[in-house]
Amino acid sequence: MLKRLLLTIAMTLSMAFPAAAANPADIVSVPSIASLKALGAASAQYTNASVVAYYSGGTVGGGRFTWSPASTATPDNCTVIQATGVTTGRWIRVPTATLSVTDCGAKGDGSTNDTTALQAALTGISTGGTVIIPGTSDCYLFSTALSVAKAMTVQGPGRLCTSTAGIAGIVVTASNVTLDGIVLTGAQYASYNGYENAVYAHGTFHAGLAPTYITNFVAKNLTINGWGAAAIQISYVNGFYANNNRISNLPYAGIVTITGLYGTISNNVITGISGAGVGGSNAYGILVTRDTADSGELTS
Repeated sequence: MLKRLLLTIAMTLSMAFPAAAANPADIVSVPSIASLKALGAASAQYTNASVVAYYSGGTVGGGRFTWSPASTATPDNCTVIQATGVTTGRWIRVPTATLSVTDCGAKGDGSTNDTTALQAALTGISTGGTVIIPGTSDCYLFSTALSVAKAMTVQGPGRLCTSTAGIAGIVVTASNVTLDGIVLTGAQYASYNGYENAVYAHGTFHAGLAPTYITNFVAKNLTINGWGAAAIQISYVNGFYANNNRISNLPYAGIVTITGLYGTISNNVITGISGAGVGGSNAYGILVTRDTADSGELTS
């Protein structure tokens, strides 16, 4: 009789308080991005994840993520993580005002090709945010030009380096961009190569018509050495500032402006402009000029 009574009470409680389902606010903590991916389909049990570091056993990288069950966004292993075996659903990094390139897997050991991680940070940062390039004992190696296509600050003190000839360093095509305190080391400076500008900020030339300008570009406190063209080239920029930069060992020029409006160039130290391989022996510390490619149309 007692057993029957206890069983009846248990069944009643079970009906009143059904077994708890997985709490959609549950937080999972994992040691690395690889571990986050390895959750696979179990990711759907959670809405939040805390990642200790980018690489297991590491001390940098990681971050906070939320589960977006309907997302099919392209994974970049930085701000969008696709769990193994999952087609629909992504881990999305919680937006912050700053993002370190180490959060995206950059190692900065001088031998690992960090191009993908560096670009992921530059693409993934929120508009107007700051990408941090931390200092390391070596450099962040890259093999294709790094694109800055939205408003942001890219902040050193880390060093970017390349061993690939014929590429630019950082290419800026957006307004309201600041490069501050970065070190850029190129592949060579023995002879001129017009593609090898360490920093290239530009709007768009239109033959016979006024250019499309980008605005408010700042290059300051940069250290640039060993590129095959110019250290800083500014073309079709309205409102530019090139201040307190240390530039050395280039064949063509330290700072070049082409059809720029309303700019300031001040307190730069420029040495070792060789002129090697430059047609007509043209080599400059600072060059201010305009584009003449459309047969004298002065609006350009």
